[in-house]
Amino acid sequence: MDKLSFGCLVRLWLYQQNDYLGWIERAKLPDTKEKRMQQMLTELKNGTVYMKMNWKSKQV
Repeated sequence: MDKLSFGCLVRLWLYQQNDYLGWIERAKLPDTKEKRMQQMLTELKNGTVYMKMNWKSKQV
């Protein structure tokens, strides 16, 4: 995870961080984990989507 993605992740509410990390960890196949990780990173960089739902980042 790059510095920008990490910064975006810490701006999420704790339950959102747990949702993402648990969702990725529950994947059974390595390819699925990688796909979910890429989706999370894309959504974090975009900043307007959380698990395919519209979302507005909280201000830090």
